[in-house]
Amino acid sequence: MENLNLPDISHVLAAGLSNNLEERRAAEAEINKLLAENMGMMLATLTNEAVITTRRPETRMMAGTVLRNAISASSTSERIRKNAAWLALNGELRTLIKNNLVKAMSDPTYALADSAAQSVAKIAVIELPENAWEELIPGLLTFIRKNAAEGLRVATLSCLGYICEEVPPEALAQKSDDILTAIVGGMQSQGGPQCMLAATKAFNASLSFIEGNFKVPQERVMIMSVIIQTAKTSNSAEVQVCAMECIVRIASLYYEFLGDFMGELFPLTMGAIKEGEEDMKLQAIEFWTTIASEEADIIEDELFRSEEGETIAKSENLEFTLKALSYIMPTILDCLVEEELDNVYDEDSWNVPMAAATCVENASLAVSSAIIPQVMPFVMKNINSPEWNLKEAAILAFGSILQGVETEDMAENMSGALQMLLQMLNGNAPVQIRDTAAWTIGRICAFHINVVLPHVHTVLEHVVPCLKMEHPVACNACYAIHNIAGGFTDPNNPGDIPATTPLSRYFTDLIEALVAAAYRSDTRGTKLQGDAFEAVNVIIDNGAEDTIPSLKQALPNFISMLEHTFSMQIVNAEDKEKQSNLQGYICVALRNITKKLKKGIEPHAKAMFQLYYRIFQNAGDQGAIHEDVLLAFGAAAAELQESFAPLAPEFMDFVCHALAMRSAPSVVVVAVGVIGDLCKALGKSFVQYSDTVVKILADDLRDADFPTKNKVYIISCFADIAQALGAAFGERYLGGVCQILDDYARNPPVDKDDDYAFDLLNEVWDALLEAYVGIIQGLADRPAGTPHPFTPYVEQLVLFIQHVWQEPSRKAIVTQGVVGVLGDVAANLGKPVTQQYLANQVIEGILIQGKNSPNEKIRMYAGWSMNVITKVMAS
Repeated sequence: MENLNLPDISHVLAAGLSNNLEERRAAEAEINKLLAENMGMMLATLTNEAVITTRRPETRMMAGTVLRNAISASSTSERIRKNAAWLALNGELRTLIKNNLVKAMSDPTYALADSAAQSVAKIAVIELPENAWEELIPGLLTFIRKNAAEGLRVATLSCLGYICEEVPPEALAQKSDDILTAIVGGMQSQGGPQCMLAATKAFNASLSFIEGNFKVPQERVMIMSVIIQTAKTSNSAEVQVCAMECIVRIASLYYEFLGDFMGELFPLTMGAIKEGEEDMKLQAIEFWTTIASEEADIIEDELFRSEEGETIAKSENLEFTLKALSYIMPTILDCLVEEELDNVYDEDSWNVPMAAATCVENASLAVSSAIIPQVMPFVMKNINSPEWNLKEAAILAFGSILQGVETEDMAENMSGALQMLLQMLNGNAPVQIRDTAAWTIGRICAFHINVVLPHVHTVLEHVVPCLKMEHPVACNACYAIHNIAGGFTDPNNPGDIPATTPLSRYFTDLIEALVAAAYRSDTRGTKLQGDAFEAVNVIIDNGAEDTIPSLKQALPNFISMLEHTFSMQIVNAEDKEKQSNLQGYICVALRNITKKLKKGIEPHAKAMFQLYYRIFQNAGDQGAIHEDVLLAFGAAAAELQESFAPLAPEFMDFVCHALAMRSAPSVVVVAVGVIGDLCKALGKSFVQYSDTVVKILADDLRDADFPTKNKVYIISCFADIAQALGAAFGERYLGGVCQILDDYARNPPVDKDDDYAFDLLNEVWDALLEAYVGIIQGLADRPAGTPHPFTPYVEQLVLFIQHVWQEPSRKAIVTQGVVGVLGDVAANLGKPVTQQYLANQVIEGILIQGKNSPNEKIRMYAGWSMNVITKVMAS
């Protein structure tokens, strides 16, 4: 180390901790300069600082933080770059750095040893997948097996936990058994509470990659025995809570294996709920919440699969919730009772009553109306109690089961309960009663709207005054109004606008009352403003035909509201955020008014666009406001169509800027939707902007850090552009776009270890099919006798179709797209192409399977394609 002549940078690190902003900035610049000049030397210097015990603990901690930031990153591209930079360092220098960090793990100061453990794990994330640093895991395990000093064992177990959290499971596959054995050994040892806690936390981190161990009965029994015993008998309350967290996570990850252990888990969790301290009680309730959530998800998934035509031979639902319901529910219901009168609702808080309510809600989803006889006696017993907390618990229990139960099974309770709850909104009741009553009324409106509709006048008469009450009550009043308005949508024909509804007579008054609530002077720091505007938007969306005149009268008021936001006093960042939020809410309202009035906005279009333009100019890189104003702008462009063309040039720079905001993926998605609107509005005139747009879209698709779930919208957007431009798309972009589509078909950027990989892969396939259909149809208009421009790319499409058809993970929407696009190829590309690519047994087999599908839409699309191909071949 002496030969390296490492500099003393403790003064720079100390400056980085200064209270003086300028000193901190100067220190950061100096650190970045040293890393840029010689990364290896700087990292070695940092690790040297970490092991010199005479240095200040604060600067030694700072050295570890700087090192970790230098070699790790959250974004994929930056992580790849930093990994490569680390691996490119001299091997001896890397070894020196690693040895220093492992040495620092034995520091007697826990925080310093833990900092070193985190740094070791960050390097392990880089090296273990490259089959480097093979001695690390055996070395760490040696510290545990040889009963090293407790501080080192704690740091080692923590390090193993960090490694399990961050290193890809496949990189640990060969060592997973040894790691698990060491961690379990740490949990069983007679070490101090810190050692036990570190081992239990490491065990929690290891759960995601020990599926193989869980599948072996003997190992499963050993794992569960250790964690249950730790939760039962540890002398440390913190260790017990951590062990219970592990049990909750096991319930989520390995639900199917829990049957043999419920005999032990039931008394453990019930005992903790009845007698445990708050943290232990919360985790025990969370266990049953997780069980119920898993079972509700299984029920929903199996229902979806059966609707898709799949036969469910044996349900995966083990019905733990149903079997235990009569035993657990009385105890859970008792947990709903608040103890403090001043414990006013706080949306960010989490306590035992809230956890218990969530458990009841999930249980209702898992067992449906079977929960009614378990909960309603508690409700009936306490609903008229003179004790506010018992009354509030009864209301909360009733509200919590409403999503899961069937309306007809609650018929005898629901109407009377609604009337009783409305009376509880009286301003003389404690705020907790009014808050929970308003919330429960909102849930009745959300899940049992048919009970409410005959009493709309009475409900609104009681709910609307609540908009002037305390924030929690007012927010739940918005929630109730929101759900009442949503109840006038016909679920079978959501696009149909009825001539009138019972809500029409209240339309203007409700909007005015909600806007008044949004503009209350005491909304800062609450969600009332957002909730009020959200309810306004639902009322507008669900307004009947006879509300159109009122909406036309309201439009200038909303435009004026937006204009006045530019007069708000802006002194600090909080003021700017308040202005941006309000502008966003009003823009969303204007978007919904636009969609309702359609070309009826034309007299006010110029004023609206001028305000949108000012927001664009002032927004900078504020993602949220970009989304809201983009949505409003896109809706107006789509409705005005050719009238919008003269306004397009001054807005396109902003739209293109939003398209390129890859650091804010949701903004990009909204901007892509606006491109679709502009394509419809401008048609072939869109060509004057298309070069820039297509280039940005291609760049977005090439960005490895841009989420795949957002890329699917870009892929689909090529269909809109092709249909707008027609032949110009074929001349300018067809080859490049088809190459992109083929690349995504062959190598979809989906991580197979992602929990949502199945859904994401289907979304990519669906987007590709949509793009192909849009391109084929968009290029169909061509001079007679000339081949379709897509002809050279039919082969890649057919290969993609054949590949997707062989995938068992294919969803119905993709199957529908596959059988449908075959008809589009035949109809638009003619007989020679159909004969060459579609007149064969493989394609015929696909269409026959589609024609025999239990899914009606698949059958319809397959039948249409078969008819088209038959006609084309006979021509």
